[in-house]
Amino acid sequence: MTKRDTIQRLFGIKETKVVSRSSSGNGNGFWSIFGNNATTVTGPLDGLGVSTVYACVDTISRTIATLPTTIRQINPDGTKVDAVTHTQYDLWTREPDYNVTPYNFKRDLIVDFLLWGNAYALPISNTRGQIIRYKYIQPWDMYPWRDGNGDLWYNCYDRMYAGVYRPSEVIHLRDIGRDDIGYSKIHLHATTVGKEKAAAKFINTFYTNGMFLGGVVEYPESSAQLTPEQISNLRTHFRDIYGGVEKGGQIGIITGGGQLKQFKNEMPLSNAQYVESSGLNKKEICSIFNVPPPKIGFTEGTPYNSLEALNTDYWQNCILPIVTMMEQEFNLKAFTPGERCYLNHNYDNILLTDTATKGDYYQKMFNIGVLNRNEIRDRMELNAVPYGDEYFIQGNNMITVEKAVNQEAAKEITN
Repeated sequence: MTKRDTIQRLFGIKETKVVSRSSSGNGNGFWSIFGNNATTVTGPLDGLGVSTVYACVDTISRTIATLPTTIRQINPDGTKVDAVTHTQYDLWTREPDYNVTPYNFKRDLIVDFLLWGNAYALPISNTRGQIIRYKYIQPWDMYPWRDGNGDLWYNCYDRMYAGVYRPSEVIHLRDIGRDDIGYSKIHLHATTVGKEKAAAKFINTFYTNGMFLGGVVEYPESSAQLTPEQISNLRTHFRDIYGGVEKGGQIGIITGGGQLKQFKNEMPLSNAQYVESSGLNKKEICSIFNVPPPKIGFTEGTPYNSLEALNTDYWQNCILPIVTMMEQEFNLKAFTPGERCYLNHNYDNILLTDTATKGDYYQKMFNIGVLNRNEIRDRMELNAVPYGDEYFIQGNNMITVEKAVNQEAAKEITN
């Protein structure tokens, strides 16, 4: 008897047939709730074909994937150190799965979360219950459901790891949604993404036709009536010889008394305020993903007066919520309370983007005794130096914290 059969027998579950879930976004699978035409977005992967969507997803996933990730441990005295001896330390710094780097593992999860609204991974443990690797699961191969008692379970359809899993056995990053399933941003905002796709298609067609909007060929009544085959040949002849940007400006020749009358060209891209409309679509898509438009190269009307303000907004409203969700999910399911360990990301790469900013930040932290020289050197990937573990504060001169405390104590005794 399989694990699924055992659960169904214990809880009296009559499992509902699950609709096939397709990853292609071609209108035939689980994600297809919209019609399929040239300008309709029918699925997450289809939405990824829109340049602004791709730029947002690529920017966010790359940012999070490049954040240094470590396992931290809280000692009995409350101090925190890197848990370099923990079994999962190498997973997050070297290889979370066979031949998979931490960068690729994190990026796959974030891409799935942004496009499908759900990202999954299975912690794989050894015989002692220690997690030795993480198996990435595609979002269409995992399906959460609840039994008659309201308990949550996960059906996994992966070829190698098919089965029914408890919530504690599945890493699940979930976007806004209900019934334990996150909603895809692409589906919720299909109209906005579809408009951007339609605009790109229009521009592509416009330039493919050599910026020629079309027209008609008129023949005098005295001329013999053209056969359907002749009409088709004439249309094909014009398109093949004069169509396309590289063929623009060539001279066309029409025989038999025909006259070409081109449709009146008043530059509809300008009349319809196409440029403004396209920019609005881009801003709407950026707002869906909480990405400041300048981060994907759209700088028109930017409200940021400095790179620091831009990166702070990007960090607070886009990156921090996703990373916090990711850390809490792994902390809950990958570590026991007795281990007193947690997943930690270093944000310096986002907030301290240039040498001047980094130097100013470290100088301030050093002057108020928050960081010592060796801690700063460690963040800069430099080796420790002798006497570098002392903390200093700003006085008339730079003095150690210990000396400052002793001086204050001596003053109190004197008074």
